[in-house]
Amino acid sequence: MAGLASGIHTSARKRRGAPRVGAGMQVEIWSDVVCPWCYLGKRRFERALESFGHRDDVTVVYRSFELDPASTG
Repeated sequence: MAGLASGIHTSARKRRGAPRVGAGMQVEIWSDVVCPWCYLGKRRFERALESFGHRDDVTVVYRSFELDPASTG
């Protein structure tokens, strides 16, 4: 999906010395607020996460991404 990108690279994070998020998982979602596909992907992810048995172990971080920077201003 265009709006979803997983930022999960545990071995790379350990090498860089980034803090580990307990025994859970951190998912980073990069999306543009005006992108309809990003919205659909976000809603599908949230629906899937609701039915996931270990959803309490998942930390979701939303990041902003501008799909077309030339279109503003």
